[in-house]
Amino acid sequence: IKGIKSVKPHKTPNNKGELSFNIEKAILSSINTEKDIINIPLIHFLTSTLILSKIPNTSHLYFLGNNLINTSFILLNSKLSNNANIDSNFSGSTCVSLLFFNDILYSANVGDSRAIKGKLCSKTSTWKYEQLTRDHKATENDEAKRIIRFGGKISPFKEENGSYAGPERVWIKDKPFPGLAMTRSFGDQIAGSVGVICEPEIKEFMWKDED
Repeated sequence: IKGIKSVKPHKTPNNKGELSFNIEKAILSSINTEKDIINIPLIHFLTSTLILSKIPNTSHLYFLGNNLINTSFILLNSKLSNNANIDSNFSGSTCVSLLFFNDILYSANVGDSRAIKGKLCSKTSTWKYEQLTRDHKATENDEAKRIIRFGGKISPFKEENGSYAGPERVWIKDKPFPGLAMTRSFGDQIAGSVGVICEPEIKEFMWKDED
């Protein structure tokens, strides 16, 4: 993520007593793809699509942060899937986002893109680093259980000589695809049929002066 700074969400009242939050102005996002051949239209769509999420007027930060981010991720993935100009059957992207509400930092990610926080130690003038997000891989028990529950298969890539190489991947049973190395992503509709989801994992942190 480039140029991390505190960003206040732009909000405007409407005639239904709700607040409309401009999610692009509130969230710093990093869109990534692991594909050897990058789907440029897909990446451009994800990074440029504007999503306005309407939520009830409330000061409850947990409700605002978690529901705003979760809804926006799902809406964005739905728009991508319904875009006839972009083939997202075997193309997709991971994402990590940061949302600031005053001194509250929300991290949200799908896939294995990471958000890392640095904390400055005033006594030694050194930095300590903390990973804020969790990699969504098939080696994570809860992620693997969901894939299996949806009928998917988890195994490394099988070489022609029968040996296995690389990380655990997500497959459709008895099929040589999709072979996705993560368990959450935008797009990747074929992988979505066996439990790969776009729902972000959201964590909440207090943001301090030394962060």
